Amino acid sequence: MRPHHGGWVRSTGAGVMYLVLVAVSSGFLAVGFSLMYGISGATKLRDIAISIAARDAWDPVVFLMMATTSVGLLFKISAVPFHMWAPDAYEGAPTTIMAYLSV
Repeated sequence: MRPHHGGWVRSTGAGVMYLVLVAVSSGFLAVGFSLMYGISGATKLRDIAISIAARDAWDPVVFLMMATTSVGLLFKISAVPFHMWAPDAYEGAPTTIMAYLSV
């Protein structure tokens, strides 16, 4: 049974788009966090901050780490300019799923 007006098609497309974008943002976060660990050799924020502060201000690895981590986090919270996918995913999803995704 198919709902009227292509509801399944729209929700499937929204779900696939959400899955792809979450996977991409998780990849950016993984790269950023691995660079963060590679720079500092630690997982404590204090040790990471000390290691980053000891490096040159224009170090390209620090820039890449900050850029990939920021992009991943901004995708996750749907902040500008990464907010364009959120309305499509929320509009196509059923109400219960939308409530879960928004929280």
